[in-house]
Amino acid sequence: MQKDVTISWSTFDHGSKLTEAAACQLTTSSVKCERGVTVKASASNSGIVYVGNSDVTKGTTNSTDGYELSAGNSIFIEVNNVNKVYIIGTDVNHRVSWIAV
Repeated sequence: MQKDVTISWSTFDHGSKLTEAAACQLTTSSVKCERGVTVKASASNSGIVYVGNSDVTKGTTNSTDGYELSAGNSIFIEVNNVNKVYIIGTDVNHRVSWIAV
């Protein structure tokens, strides 16, 4: 007989961030993750948010363009700290929310 296995993480954290003119970290604080972080673009965004590392660009350079998130879309990234994830938008003040476990 197979047993169901449930994993429960002891901590999680969350927040939101507005895009700026240049790439910016989701948070400048150290927020450790056991699994990773989910980043979701706000449903009210009128443009695209690009997600990547510190050199992420917004559809301008093939080698550094980030992962596109249209309004309401999300991505899970397996990282050990939220401060490793950067965003930039097609315009300033696009909002993303994040939750880390």
